[in-house]
Formats: sequence, structure tokens, C-alpha cells
Amino acid sequence: MKSSGLQRTSSMTAMIDRKKRPIEPASQQARARMREYVEAHGGSSPIHTILIANNGMAATKAMLSLREFAFDVLGDAKALTFVAMASGQDLDANAEFVRLADRVVEVPSGSNKNNYANVELIIDVAEREAVDAVWPGWGHASEYPELPDGLAKRNITFIGPSGGPMRALGDKIAASILAQTARVSSIPWSGDGITCDPKVVIETGAIPPELFRKAMVTTEEECIAAAERIGYPVMLKASEGGGGKGIRMSKDAAELRNNFVQVTNEVPGSPMFLMQLCSNARHLEVQIVGDKHGQAVALNGRDCSTQRRFQKIFEEAPAAIADPGVFREMELAAMRLTQSIGYSGAGTVEYLYHAATKKYYFLELNPRLQVEHPCTEGITDINMPATQLQVAMGIPLHRIPHIRRFYGLEDVHGSSTIDFHEVRYPKITKHVIAARITAENPDEGFKPTSGSIERVKFQSTRNVWGYFSVGANGGIHEFADSQFGHIFASGATREIARRHLVLALKSVEIRGKIRNPVEYLVELLETDAFKANDIHTGWLDGILRAKSIAVPTNTPRLVLAAVLYRSHQFVKSKREELEASLAKGQLSTVLVKDLTAFSQTITYEGLKYDFLVQKSGPEVFSLRLNDQSITAKVREQPDGSLLCAFGGATRKVHGLEEPLGLRIICDGVTCLMPTIFDPSELRTDVTGKVVRYLQEDGTHLDAGAPYVEVEAMKMIMALKTGEAGKFNHLKPPGSIISAGDLLAKLELSDPSKVAKVEPYQGAFDDILDIVEEDETAADKCALLLDGFERGDPTTLAKDLTDDNVNVVVDEAAQLLQRYLVVESRYAGRPMDAVVQELVAEHKEDLTKAIDVARAHSQLKQRTVLCQQILKELLQIYANRRASGVDPAPMTLVSALAQLAALPGDAYGDLALLALRVSLVANDEAPTPRTLDTRLFDKASLTRGYALIELETGSAAATAFLGNLSVETPSKLTKPGRGGEPPVVFVFFSAASDAFLGGAKTVQAALENVLEALALARRDAKVPVTSSSSVVIRFPGGWGHVEPENGLKALDAAAFAVAARLASLHVDALSVRVGSQDLSMAAPTSTDWPTFKSVSKEQADVFSPSPLAKRRATARRAGSTFCYDFVGLFAREVTKEGGDAFVADELVLQGDALETQAREPGQNDCGMVAWRCAASTKEYPEGREFVVVANDVTYQSGSFGVKEDAFYAKVSQYARAQGLPRIYVACNSGARIGLADELKPKFRVAWVDEKNPQAGYHYLYLTAADYQALPSGSVQGKLVGERFVLDAVVGEKDGIGVENLRGSGTIAGETSRAYADAFTLSYVTGRSVGIGAYLNRLTRRVIQMKQGPIILTGYQALNKLLGREVYTSQDQLGGPQVMHPNGVSHLTVESDVEGVAEIMRWLSFVPRVKGAPPAILSCADPIDRPVEFVPTKAPYDPRHMLAGATTDGRFLPGFLDVGSFKEYLAGWGKSVVVGRGRLGGAPVGVVAVETRLSEQRVPADPANPDSTEVIMPQAGQVWFPDSAYKTATAIRDFSGENLPTIIFANWRGFSGGTRDMYGEVLKFGAMIVDALVDCSQPVFVYVPPHGELRGGAWVVVDPTINAAKMEMYADVDSRGGILEPPGICEIKFRTADRVKAMHRLDSKLKAMDMNADENAEAIAKREEALAPTYLGVAHEFADLHDRAGRMKAKGVIRDVLSWPRSRAYLAKRLKRRLAEDALRARFRGLSEDAVSSKLRALAGSAYDDDTAFVTWSAGTAARVAVDAAVNEAAVAAVQSEVKALVADLAPSARARALASVVM
Repeated sequence: MKSSGLQRTSSMTAMIDRKKRPIEPASQQARARMREYVEAHGGSSPIHTILIANNGMAATKAMLSLREFAFDVLGDAKALTFVAMASGQDLDANAEFVRLADRVVEVPSGSNKNNYANVELIIDVAEREAVDAVWPGWGHASEYPELPDGLAKRNITFIGPSGGPMRALGDKIAASILAQTARVSSIPWSGDGITCDPKVVIETGAIPPELFRKAMVTTEEECIAAAERIGYPVMLKASEGGGGKGIRMSKDAAELRNNFVQVTNEVPGSPMFLMQLCSNARHLEVQIVGDKHGQAVALNGRDCSTQRRFQKIFEEAPAAIADPGVFREMELAAMRLTQSIGYSGAGTVEYLYHAATKKYYFLELNPRLQVEHPCTEGITDINMPATQLQVAMGIPLHRIPHIRRFYGLEDVHGSSTIDFHEVRYPKITKHVIAARITAENPDEGFKPTSGSIERVKFQSTRNVWGYFSVGANGGIHEFADSQFGHIFASGATREIARRHLVLALKSVEIRGKIRNPVEYLVELLETDAFKANDIHTGWLDGILRAKSIAVPTNTPRLVLAAVLYRSHQFVKSKREELEASLAKGQLSTVLVKDLTAFSQTITYEGLKYDFLVQKSGPEVFSLRLNDQSITAKVREQPDGSLLCAFGGATRKVHGLEEPLGLRIICDGVTCLMPTIFDPSELRTDVTGKVVRYLQEDGTHLDAGAPYVEVEAMKMIMALKTGEAGKFNHLKPPGSIISAGDLLAKLELSDPSKVAKVEPYQGAFDDILDIVEEDETAADKCALLLDGFERGDPTTLAKDLTDDNVNVVVDEAAQLLQRYLVVESRYAGRPMDAVVQELVAEHKEDLTKAIDVARAHSQLKQRTVLCQQILKELLQIYANRRASGVDPAPMTLVSALAQLAALPGDAYGDLALLALRVSLVANDEAPTPRTLDTRLFDKASLTRGYALIELETGSAAATAFLGNLSVETPSKLTKPGRGGEPPVVFVFFSAASDAFLGGAKTVQAALENVLEALALARRDAKVPVTSSSSVVIRFPGGWGHVEPENGLKALDAAAFAVAARLASLHVDALSVRVGSQDLSMAAPTSTDWPTFKSVSKEQADVFSPSPLAKRRATARRAGSTFCYDFVGLFAREVTKEGGDAFVADELVLQGDALETQAREPGQNDCGMVAWRCAASTKEYPEGREFVVVANDVTYQSGSFGVKEDAFYAKVSQYARAQGLPRIYVACNSGARIGLADELKPKFRVAWVDEKNPQAGYHYLYLTAADYQALPSGSVQGKLVGERFVLDAVVGEKDGIGVENLRGSGTIAGETSRAYADAFTLSYVTGRSVGIGAYLNRLTRRVIQMKQGPIILTGYQALNKLLGREVYTSQDQLGGPQVMHPNGVSHLTVESDVEGVAEIMRWLSFVPRVKGAPPAILSCADPIDRPVEFVPTKAPYDPRHMLAGATTDGRFLPGFLDVGSFKEYLAGWGKSVVVGRGRLGGAPVGVVAVETRLSEQRVPADPANPDSTEVIMPQAGQVWFPDSAYKTATAIRDFSGENLPTIIFANWRGFSGGTRDMYGEVLKFGAMIVDALVDCSQPVFVYVPPHGELRGGAWVVVDPTINAAKMEMYADVDSRGGILEPPGICEIKFRTADRVKAMHRLDSKLKAMDMNADENAEAIAKREEALAPTYLGVAHEFADLHDRAGRMKAKGVIRDVLSWPRSRAYLAKRLKRRLAEDALRARFRGLSEDAVSSKLRALAGSAYDDDTAFVTWSAGTAARVAVDAAVNEAAVAAVQSEVKALVADLAPSARARALASVVM
């Protein structure tokens, strides 16, 4: 190409000089107007100054459009300031965009790599010019992801997509793979069938290299091979090409070789791919726009089929050739694809479209604005560059006025949402055709030209307009794009638009040195083909191919009868199968989907009819064949025949499935619809492995001959041929196969046996649909809500019309209630639980359960229908005066309230809409929200987070969705791998008098916050995994309330809403009362959710932890990097009041463990450990424990020889010192491996070297390779020059059975450790194989919800079973399995909570094995009464232990408040076990469930014949599981040196056949065994209204271990009606207690003298006295019901009063612990002898527990006991010596005694 030789004129130079001067910033007024506009439309980031990083048409059109936008919405075209880059050539060419810019920055001349495609240059200019944003246009750098990435780092907005989506989709290969992954139809190409995880692609910005490489062609040979596979003609494309560059069509191999060189040279270094040329196809586009809020809208599209060399000439909009329904599918697919990757900005999804077949294929996605976008503007009236700008400023799509107007919304500045997937824009009523004006020579194949342009004459009219990038005295230089103009014509029809364009082009006059194709374009427009719209992408190149469709002749009636018969039988069989499955307790409802939509194929007379069948009513089928829809009604008769109504008549149909096909009889006519199979294909019907072929390749086989042996389920079986023919292998021996895989082929001896079947492409004539005359719109909606397919739900809802609008409202309310009948069951609940409930409810008629499940299976359609109904109601009530609607009926009010409360993402948009309708129906308008910047510093409170605003429904609350791991909000809901999770921030300004009403009004404030948060979280953009951060401001401070009382009220309120705090993921709750900052403790803390004072910085700033590569690896496993657990432990210790934590890493040096200070991550094996020292509340002076953890980032945390040895050493280390040992498990089981050093060396001795499929004899090494190996690496024998392998040993250790030996070693060590020290496992991420066994052998297990404990992975089991049975590891060993079976004692939500629970468990455990338990100074008074009183009626025994809240008031239980923690809660539910504190002393507790419980043994999903078993378990009875649980708990308590309290309330053991067979006798005896071994005090206490009878008494009688056990009974243990709290609620209510206060309290009596004046003081005094007087009331009630019978019988030590039982047993426990400590010093004496000595030493204190404890702690006691111990020791020695010498002769005795004395 020759140089253009353009020169600047003096006027041009003067203008350029002016443009280079610094520009004045936009006026404050203009900036304010822009800011107001952005905020008013939901945006966040006003943009004022824009760098146009492009030239030519792009830059010109952008500035024209954006100035138009600025004038339209701000009234000032100069409100936006444009800085333009311009190369020397563009300045010389008098480019129009230079004139339009406010400032010009000259950039280097030459090719675009020097200027407009130079990312570093663009970023530098943007930064130097201090612009707010960069507009990239098209071409040049517009598709370089480095540009948005670099700008984001400098906080400069890129007006387009972020780097991730651009990087992935900007590459044609990557885009095609993503499209395939999204199941978008793709044309055959070099990457056929390749799919990937789109999240990985977007996170990394690239297709995984190995997949990308598979899709590429890199050599001529690969091109040829790919072309031969997909078929000529083909297109060779450079993935980084565009604009006609890097793309060539080839008809044959020779041409392809030529084109390979050309494409390689055109786009050097670009990956290339090959695709089949889609002949006779149209090039259609969908204009897509995505915003930063996760929305995407398709703004119709364009037809760009008129091309030359794949460069567009004409563009049209809309794509008139496309079927509207199909094009809508293309739009929806485009929206889904862009939304799935968080795409923000304008883009174009391109398709190839076959007009004849109405099929389309994904071509590519251009992540930018297209040249032809004005076509879209012409039919939508949407300013596309302005739309890009508004999206970049954070304005949601549904708030952009042009888009709202396009969707027919009158309130173009409104805020109502638009569901772009469901709501359709009004029909396009005009057509636009565009012609590109280029500097190209049509006589030479549109060869580009350059040079000056003297004049451009073009006259716009009402129907014609255009844009030109150059004017008079301008030009096209050699580095410019050839297009410099674009002319558009519109009309009511395509033909009118075409005529307008012809006239416009004829009037265009362009003078200069360049060539242009304007005249040629007119000729093209006048061709018959273009007029008829009979064109395709190859049309302009002269490639025309006609396609004809043969209309088949057949009998439609028989085909329809056959498909209806098969469809009816299919649904019937599936329903029966589902009923049988549910009846067995199988909870999978996967078959439900087959009840409403499925495919059926009928073959008849050589044609195949593929039907899509939908059930549109109980007896109605809707059939779709190609593009034809047919409705038929089917009813089964008693004789099994069917009455089928279709084609205008009712016909009787009989059917019978035979081996050869379906024999159908319709109206007396019989025919066979044959089953087609290909006997030449030999397929397997089993899943397994090819063992060996039984026949040589090429052998002729007879029918029925065995040809291959396969292994399935460890069995060897032979497969046989069906026909005779020549045999050819396809799968080699050793191949893993699945049912249906093709193993071999037969070249049939009789080819006529292969049926030739073609798909039917036509439509049936004279087939009439059945019209239900009495079916109203409401009936149709009801059927859809019942789960039937009824078409477009939006249309159905709009059909709900009536002359009386109140009738419509009533129908709508009934339909919404119909929806709720189903979804109120499912919302927020596990699917299995709902199905289980349905089966139980409808066990007599499971069809009703199936009907509900079927309805729910159509949740999406049903929800869309209800959404549209709500929209219709919204319009009705919004225009209540015009519509005349009555006030909302209660049925509607109730339905709206229930809809608004439905939990779960699936209902989020529906709930929000229901809330809006409710407000409007009640004549309430949503209050506008404003964030009070005086109270909230959003930037500080959300530092570093990209934000989008969410709906709260409250004027006092503002919410945002934020993400710390992304650079722009466009990817908010899709954080990168290892990134921080999204956070919902809520800012709430509470009423100034919130504290005046105490806890109730504070709770109301919190509930208001949570309501706002719940509403915000309903937004579909909010991921389920997101957390919530709530910031509340009480600007009025504490008011007249004392801060201490206010804080108590705040704590009480938080406790009242604690469950909701958890469900809404409130991880941070910050409160500022006046100037005081309070923060809620973390949810994993035992202090949660109480508040404490924090500094302003702590309250306002959140800093996520930095993450390294290994941390990311651990998190992908669902865990935390092992070294990070040190920090979690430290945090937990500090949070719990400790002031020091030290973790010394244990390292194996030689054969010994040593502590070593080294950087985290220096480990050289997959196991790490620490010796930890922590100052805790129990041990302020410090305690030690050992933590050993898998490092899942090291070979997946697998157990090898080194790991096993290290684990064993650590366990022995802890055991030897009696230290608690914590095992943090996250592993993949025993390590597996192979001798990698032999992989490149072994050889195969084939049976036939030329035919590997024939099998092999053995593997061997060459003699040279064998000699080079270390001795012992292999075993075998040398045969000639071959060393035949018998066994592979390998050079490295740790690849096979040695790992299993190590696993056995650590299994034994772990078992011993349980007996010798405290052991605990915490399972996080996963624990497999030996890891799972270690967990069980430690006995005590805490399991994180993402920590399955499994023996074998679910994929391996599915392969073994040959079908998909399990879908996750959790089904095998998740908490839902391991908690109910007693393997897991406790489950937690996260590792933070897991560490908290570890430390909590440790708080009950002595410092070392055998040490006495640590007794804390008790904040909960020992002498306080136990206010929660068990009743004779069933109650929750946990309340008896921990207390309960009744009527907003907490009634403390037996144990210290807040100390009780239940363990093993999921197993043996008729018994409750846990740990807590009594008077500060740790205790293990066993209590009895008095309510009915169930033991459920689920059906096995792997065995369809298995049945669920539910065994009811009565309260106060021991069953096998609960007896085993009791024995396990007692043994665990004993191993932890914990005193045990058994609240014995059993009537006996379940002794029926089932439970006797279930080993209840064995487990009951284990309780006795466990009690015998107890070394700490055991108190057995029969609680109020408790019973202890029969064998239950026997196994807990104190004589089992008289030295340690004592038994007590409550005074009410055998009588009573109600507990004191229950009686008080009836007979001694709050008013009565207040009267008692005023009667008894002297202060209140004095205040009553002047009650009006002292009203506030009286209220405070009453509040302060309330707990005390409630206790008095309980005590008074308790006095009415007592007994002392058991003590009189002499079988218990004492009779206790429940309210005082805590004080009594706490003192008694301390006495026993003190006495046992003294007794332990007297060795060798009997219990009675020790008792005598202690009684003598303690004197009168011996009979008084409190006095004894006091005495034993005194100095005198220590001195006296020391003396007594010495005396006893001497006596013991003397006694032993006497016994030893007693039998000696006198002389020998004398010598022995003399030697002892010496």
C-alpha cells in the first residue's frame, strides 16, 4: 500500500494547536448535574472526562452520540469532556474526531501498535490527562484485556467489559469452547466436544492450555487432518484476527495449505482454528449489554450476511429472516452466556443461521461495540455509546431511560425492575439497512486504498442518516481502517428501507484519490436475490447453493397414535416406578421431570419422527414435531385401550410393544412402528473394562459368535455378535468402557440388514388441535401451577382479564395461594426432608405426593407466572382509581405476606415483587433511601470493596453487595478462586428512643434491621455464600437509660434474634450508641451474639487475610491452610480471655521430635504439628496441647511413609507427656503412586506387533535399562536381551503397600492414644480412608459441614455400580451421615467455629492425663436456684441442663449459665449427653429425652430395592443406640477425668424382639462396664417427675462402683403435675409477681406513696426485682409437690429439692474432688481405712461438705495429711517387710533386717 501523502493546512494546524492546550474542567454545575443524574438512576460513579482511545469512525460516532446524551439528559452538550488520542497521520488527514474532541494528545505515528493499540501508551495518557474513563471503541486495543486490567489498577474506569471476560471471550477459540460448555449449538470445528469450567476460565482469563491446544491447529498437517474430519469446505481462522484479517476459506487440501501460510502471516503469533464452512448460512447478531449488577439485556439484533472476505458490507436490523421464536432463543442464549461470566458493557453475540432449518450456531462473541451498532439504534432508539457510559457509571440496565422506553415503560426515569429474560420489548415496527462506505476498490475484490478526500456529499433525510469520520480536505492514511462512512436507511418494511437506501446511496458524492464502492452497493441492493432476502454469507462472493426440502408422504394419523400411546405408557410407567420408589423410602424424585417433558421417536416407512412431548394437563399431551405443535387428549379405558382425541376426532388406540417394535391399532388399522438398530455396531451393554478380544481383527464372524471379554463388577463375561460379518476392533484391551460404548464394527455380510432412516423434516397437514372451550385463562394458569406445560407463563398471566377487575384480583389471589401450597413446603428446606414429609402425609395415596413434587419440579415456570401475576396486580393497584378495584381481600393480603417471607434464592425476586404489591395495595409508597453520611462513612466501612446497591424496603436501611476480590462490580457475584466472599453491607439508623423500652424496643430495632437485610439478601445477585455486615447507629445515644442497662438490653435483644442473625449470615454487627462503639462477637464465639466496646477503627475497618497459593489450594479442598490453624487457635484463645498463646512447630530430627522456629510452609511432608501453650480461663498460668494436621497442599494431604512416621511420633510424644492431642484432618487417604522412573523405560511384548489390539504377553525392560537401575528396583528374569518383569519395587519409598503398613501403625497408635491421653479429631475439607479410620479411633470427632468422612469417593462407587447413584461425597460421609450414626460428636459450619469448639472441648479437659479437673471461679452463683423446672409432661431435657427462655425471660437450668454443650446430638436421640460446668467444675452429663423420638435407617440409594425403616422410640426408655451412646459418653467422660452426673429418668430397656436382636442387652451391659472403670465422682440424680425402674436402675446403681458413685432423687421425682414455671404462668403471672413486689419490697412500698411521680423508678425497680421474684414464685409453687420415699427406702444418699439441687451437688462435687485428691495420696490402704484417717484428721468438718473443702485447702490440713501419709507409708512398708521375712529362719530374718537398716 502506497503512502497517502496527506498534508496539514494552516487552519488545521491552528485548530490542532488549540486542541493540544490544557482543558478547563467541567463546571461544578455540570459535574453536579451529572452526579445527580447518576445517583437518581441508581449509579455510583459519575464520569466527566473521557479519553477516546480510538480514531476514525469509532471516535467520531462516540463523541457525537455522547454529546447527544449529555445534551438530552443534562441540557449541556459540553457536560462531558473528551480527550482524543491522535496520531500524526490522523492529524494530517483532518480527521473528524480531532475536530470533535475538547483536547487532543498527539501520539506516535505508524501502525496501531504504536498508538491506538498500545496499551501502555493509552494507560499513560489516561493517567497523565487525569481522565475518569477510557472509551476503547472497536478494533485497536478494544479487545486487549491488559487495558481494562491496567486502568482498574489506577482507578480509571474502562467503558467496556473487565479483563476476565474479555480475555476469555475475546479469543474466538476460548469463546467457542465456552459456548460449547454452555450447550450453545456449534458448527463442526477443530475443537469439537471440548468443554471446560467457565468459572476457571473467567478466574484465570484463559482456557486451560491443554484444552486450548486441543482446539488449535498449529501445522499444515493438523489443518489437513482436522479438515478431513469435519469436511470441506473449511474456514481457517486466527483467533486474534478480525475485520476480515486472519480468515480464509478453503475448498480442498491444496488451497488450505496455501491459506495456512497467508493466515499465519496476517496475524503473526495468533492461535488458529479450523471450522466447517456453513454453506448457505446467514450471519446474524444479537446486540447484548451487561451491567455491573449482573443483568444483561438483548437489544434485538442484526443480519450481517452480506459480506466479502468475511468483511460486512450491508447490515440490517432486525434480522427479518429469522423466526421470531428462534431469534428470541438466540437473544436468551446471548443473555445467559454474558451473564454467566459477569460481562459488563456492550457486546455482540454472532451466530450462523440456517433459514431453511431455523437452526443457529454460535460463531463468536465480540466483547465490544460493533461498527454496525447504529442499526440497533435505528430500531430501538437506544443511544448505544451513551448506554455504555451509563453502565460504566454503575447505572443498572433497568434504570437507563432509553432501555425503559424501548421496553414500553412510560416512566422512563423510574426504578422498577425489568426481568429481561421474561419481559419482551414491544414488537419492532421498522426496518433499518446500513451500507458501509469504505475506501476500497470493488473492481479488484474490494482492495483497500488510501489517499486524500476532497469532498463528501451526503444529505440526511427523515428516513436516511449517516456518519463520516472525515470531511472535506481530509483523507484516509495507510494505517487507518478502510471504512470512513456509514449510511443508514429505515422504513416500515425491509423493502421500503431498501428503497430509501438505494436513493440515498445514489445521492452520495465522494471525491478524492481513494476508491469507494458506492455504485457497486447500489447494484447489489437492486439484485433480485437481495430484494427477496434470499442471500447468505457466501452470496457476495458468488457462492450460491440452493437447498430443497422433500415433502415426505406418510400417515400422520398412525404416527400420532403411536407417539401418544408411547407417551401415555411412558408417563404411566414412570409414575408407577416413582410410587414404588417412594413407598420404599427412596427419596429421590429425579423421575418427576419425566412426567411433564420428554422426547419420543417414532420410525415409520424409512422416516424418523422426533417428537418433543409435554404434559399440558392431567389427560392432555402437547406434541411438537419440528415447528408444528399438536394438542391431543388421552384417556385410558378399563380394557387398557386409549381414547385419543386429535385431528378433529376421537380415536380408539391399542398398542403392544413387541421385540421388533410397536404394533399400533388406530381406528381398526394396524401397523408396525419398527425399532431401528444397526447390527454393524457392536456395543457393550455393561460398564467396565475390555479384558481381551476373542477374535483377530479382520476375522469373519458368524452371528452369535463371542468376540470380546469384558470385566464388570469383578466378573468376566463374553459379548456376542448379532449378525455375521467382517470384524474390526475399535477399543483396545484395557479400555474403560460405559454401557452403550462402541467396541467394534462389523462389515456385514448382508448389508441389507442395515436400515436407512432419515429424520422427518415436514409438518402434518389437516391436524387440528383440541380446543377446550370451557378452559379459562385462570384454568390454564392453575394447570401450569400444578406442574403441567402450558406455554409462556407471561402470556397466560396477561390473559387474566375480566370486565370486573375485582374478579381478576380474586383469581390472582387463588392462583398465588395455589403456588404457596407447594412452595411453602419446599422453601428453605432440604429436598429429602420435604419428600419424606410428603410420603408420610400421603402414604395411602402417593400420587398426591408425586403431584406436589411434579409441581415443584416446574418451579421456574411457576415462579415466572406468579411474578407476572404480581406485575398485573401492581398495575391494577397503582391505577386504583381508573381500575375501580376494591381494597385488597384478605386472601390476597395473606398470599402476599407469605410470598414475601419465602426463604431462598429461588424465590428472591418473587418475594421482592410481592412486597412491592403489598405496599401499593395498602396505598403505601416505598420510602426513598438516603445514606446519612454524618453517621456512616461508607468508604471506610466498606474499604476496598466494589459495591452495588440492594433493595431494603426501609428508609432507615441502606444495603450494598460488595466484593473485595474483584476490581469492578461487574464480577461481584463471581469472586475469583481463593478470593474473599461477597458481603452484604447494611447501614441502619435507629430511632433515638430505641433504648427507652428496654430489650423489647431494642429487639424491635434489630428485627427491623434484619428485615431490611433479609429483603436485600432476596436479591438474585446476592450469592448464598455471601456474608452480612450490619452497621447500626443510635444517634440519640442511650437516652435516659444507664449504659449498663442499655447494654444488657442490647445483649438480650441480640439473643432473641440470634437464630435469624445466623440464618442471614451476619458475621459482623457494629453498633454505635452516641459515641460508644459496640461490636457483636463472631458467630463462632461462645460469646456470640453479645456485644462489647471496640474502638472506632475496629468497628469500621475490615481487613481480609492475605492468601498465598497454598492457602488457595487448601480452600479449594474446602479447608484452611494448615499453618493458618495456628492463627485460628491463637485468636480463639485470646477471644476467650486468654492473654498468651505460643505454638512451637514440632519437627522430626532423625528419630526424635524437636521444637523448631521456622517459617510456615517449610514442611517436607504432608503432616505438620505444634506444641501449643495457651493461657486460658481454666489455666491462667498456661496449659499445653499438641496439634497435628494434614497439609492438604502437599500431595493432596495423602498419607505416605514419612507422614505416617511423623504422625506416630507426634502421637507418642503427646501420649508420653499426657498432653491432649488434636488431629486436624484434611486428607485424601493413603498415598498411591507408581515407579515413575520406569514409565519411559518399560516395553511391551505384543502378541502381534502390527496389531496391538490383539493383546500382549508381558512387560519387560531392555538389558541396558535394567542394568542402569539401582539394585532391587525391579524383580523378574533375564530372557535373552529382555528383562521380563515379575514385580516393580521402585526406587522411591511410599508408593504402595508400605503406605498401608504405615496406616496400620498409626491406626494402632491412635487407639492406644485414646486410652492414654485426650484425643480429638477435627475434620475439615475431607478425610478419606486411613484418615477416616483415624477420626473414628480418636473417638471424639468434630466435623465441619464441608468435611466428609469417607472410605471411597463417590465417583469410584458410581463406576463400580455402573450408574450415577451418588452426586457428592456428603451422601457417603457428610455430617448428615456421620452425625446421626455417632461418628461425629459435633458438626460446625466453618473452621473458625471448629477451632472454637475444639477449645471449648479442651476447656473441660484437665491439663494433663490424670490431673484433677480445673475449677473456675463461677460467675453463675452456686447457690442460685434452678429456675427451669422439668414437668411431668414431655419436655426438652436440654432446658433442664442449660436453662430456657420463657416469655422473653431466661430461666437458668442446673448447670452454670452458658456452660452446657451438647455432643452426639444426632445419634441415639432418646438420650442427651454433653459437657458443662457445675459451680465452675467441669462435668459430663447424661439426660433422658421424655418426648417421642425416631431412629431413621434410610433406604440405600445404591439399592433401588432397599426400604427406609423408621423406628419410633418412646421417651424414658433405653434403646440399643441410646444405650450404646450412654456407655460411650461415660467412657469418654472418664477418659477426660470428668465427674459425671446422670439425670436418670428411665422406665427401663426396650426388650422387644427387634431391640434384643439389635443388641440392647450388650449395650446395656456396656454402661455397667463404663461405670466400673470411672475414676472420678459419678452422681446419679433422678430429676423432678423422673422415673427409674427395673433394669434401668440396675445399670446405674451406685453399688456398681461404690467408691465413686452416689445416687440422689428429687423430692418430686415420683409425683407432680406441672413444673413450677408452668404453674406460675397460670396461677402466679407477672401481674401477681408485681403485686408481690409492691407488697413485700420496702422500696416499692415507699415509691407507691407517690406512684405517679415515681412511675419510671417503679418500673426500673420492678425490672430489677423480676428475676428474684420469679424464683420466689417457682419456689412457692414447688412447695406444693414433694416426696422422700426413696431415701426412706435407703437406696439413695439424699433427697434433693430441684431448685436447690445445683447448690447441693456443686458443693458435694467439690467435696468429693477434694476428698478424692487426698485419698489418692494414701496408697495401699483400703477405702474404709482411708475414711477413718480422714475422719480423724478433719474432725467435725468431715461430715460437712463445705467445711471439709475449707479444711482440706488449709495449711493445717496439708501438714496433718502429709504426716498421716508418711505414717501410712511407713506402716505399709513395715507390713510388707514383715510379710516378706515372716517365713525366713530367725538368723536369715536378722540378716535381712540388718541389711535393710544399713
